[in-house]
Amino acid sequence: MQRMLRTLFTVIFSLFFAVNFSVAQIYEPDGLRMPGTWNDWTNNTDMEGDFTLVKVPYITPRWVTGFLYTEAATSELFKFVSTGFGDPWFNQWAANENVQLNTLNDFIYGSPSDPNNIITLTSGKYYTVVFEDSGYDDTRAVFMETPAEPVDMISVSVPGEDVGIDEPVQVTVELSELPSDEEVFYIRYTTSGWELSSVSELNLTGTSGTATIPGQPEGSIVNYYAFSSIMSGLSDDIDLYTLKLNNNNGAFYSYQVEGVLPSYPVTFTLTDLSESYTNIHFKGEMTNWDTTPMIQDPDFFWSLTLELDPGSYEWGAVEDDGSEYGLWLIDGPNLVVTVDYDGNVSGETSYIIPETGAGTDPVIAWANLHHPPQGSIQPESTFMVYAQAYIESMTGENAGQEELEDLSTWIGYSTSDATSPDDFSDGWTWIPATLDAYDPDFGNNSQYSVDIGSGIAEEGTYYYVSRFRLADDEYVYGGYSQQGGGFWDGTDNVSGWLVVEEEDHEVLFPVSFSIIDLSESYSSIHFKGEMTGWETIPMNEDPAFFWSLTLEVAPGTYQWGVVEDDGSPDGIWLIEGPNLVVSIDQEGNVSGDVSYTISTTSIYNVAGHQVLVYPNPASDVITVEAGGLGAKIIIRDLNGRVVKEARMQATTTSLSVDHLPTGSYFLEIQYGNESHLSIIIKK
Repeated sequence: MQRMLRTLFTVIFSLFFAVNFSVAQIYEPDGLRMPGTWNDWTNNTDMEGDFTLVKVPYITPRWVTGFLYTEAATSELFKFVSTGFGDPWFNQWAANENVQLNTLNDFIYGSPSDPNNIITLTSGKYYTVVFEDSGYDDTRAVFMETPAEPVDMISVSVPGEDVGIDEPVQVTVELSELPSDEEVFYIRYTTSGWELSSVSELNLTGTSGTATIPGQPEGSIVNYYAFSSIMSGLSDDIDLYTLKLNNNNGAFYSYQVEGVLPSYPVTFTLTDLSESYTNIHFKGEMTNWDTTPMIQDPDFFWSLTLELDPGSYEWGAVEDDGSEYGLWLIDGPNLVVTVDYDGNVSGETSYIIPETGAGTDPVIAWANLHHPPQGSIQPESTFMVYAQAYIESMTGENAGQEELEDLSTWIGYSTSDATSPDDFSDGWTWIPATLDAYDPDFGNNSQYSVDIGSGIAEEGTYYYVSRFRLADDEYVYGGYSQQGGGFWDGTDNVSGWLVVEEEDHEVLFPVSFSIIDLSESYSSIHFKGEMTGWETIPMNEDPAFFWSLTLEVAPGTYQWGVVEDDGSPDGIWLIEGPNLVVSIDQEGNVSGDVSYTISTTSIYNVAGHQVLVYPNPASDVITVEAGGLGAKIIIRDLNGRVVKEARMQATTTSLSVDHLPTGSYFLEIQYGNESHLSIIIKK
């Protein structure tokens, strides 16, 4: 039986800063996408952009993306999809023809899953999509609507000194800019490694907010992070309703309450029914895998009591036979014990060694095709394949080349997949594999690898498996599964799949973009867009205030815009309204936006009133024209501080800005409960 160190799937308490709970999940290299009418059903494994979701592994595993919807309000058809066996449409989540906004929706898994999902979106709104990773099963997802892309939380404070017992802690969060009214900000905190958690809503002023974490008992370790949502009073499905977060790049923010972290006695026992062992030692995560002698009393009953901090730990036992690592005595996965903050113990604290003992008859107890499950290469290109095997007392950390000299390993491939192990005898090419240097991730297994791609010159689809043989025993074959694989059976543990084909060279077409600056205000305009990965590229000015740039662009649809490079990290965004969009078809025909004129007048619609703001940029006076009286005009600096405000008593109001320093400012127009926020520039 396989005995792997389950470091990827063990729930560790906050003491260890690991929070990824054990669930079956989508194989990450296969990705998750949502092709639909909004992107002409474009779908491939390596595609990027708004309709490719990104894995977020923290606490509740999920996939996330966000996009600005620029089409006219309409119903869109789509599916969530993930690649399987090289087919980008293999795994599907659909069958919801009435997807609702701002609430969790159910989606049915299938291969395929029909009918298509249907959702109605509004032009000019930003949508954050969160998909719960439930593996290859039915799941939930939410589309959260906001007026613009949610703001970032650029900093989260940490207590500077020791925190006293039951002392509340105030946490300050700084935002990148003023948020929309729909965004709600929280601090989420835990003292149990996210097994249980609570939230505290931020009290926000401008771009800064504070929240209080209640006082905690002596020795508590508090982990916390900041996040935003559209939901007020959020308590359930917190991760799925998260717009954005700042969790210290996955490490979380933390502090410890003064005092000693409590520890509790835990007794471990082993009963040796084989009556074979005379010097059993305990080892586990709580001892840093160092061995500790156990006590034998009565005969063949072994025990040891340890003081453990709250947490979850893997452990096992060895017979000290004089070798470097001893003889491992646990069949199957490592044992796991958990201690909570009240000293309650759950999991495994005892183990029985069967009458036959351990390690008596070396056999290949388990073998797999470890990875990759599939791939695509050009002919005679490198393609490494990895396989693992478990043999009691031979493989794993104890093993070297000498210990495994009787174990032979191959990776084989064929253009026809097998239907039974008998099929592996004919038509398969077997390449000897090499023992890899031991890595703790292998657990008690040994890993072998070999390049099979360099020897394949013909295009086609090839199937591959692993093959092992111990001395003169029968061959055994290893197959792949997302649960770790095992002996090949063609159903649960299957062959890998390799497509060998010449690469199609992507055709690029020249597209010229131009900007006319009627304001005659800008001196360093840079282009940025999806076709540049949103990296900025300087445009050429010739003649004065006419800027141009020609790019080689592959067929597709791209959003783009321009900024003035003012020395700040992001520059000054110069496009009013939605991002510009250009499309290039397979013949090189260009449609959409390839030019833009920078006006001195900005036009908005607020509460049904047309509002004009000019000139922008301005040097001394900003003029606001509006179709209704009573509007409130507020000018703030980028820190949110009010520097000018006025009430419109006529349809035209002028505000002096000659006293303001040069730079960018927020201009807010308020009509009752509705408002519009834009940027003005003081020259």
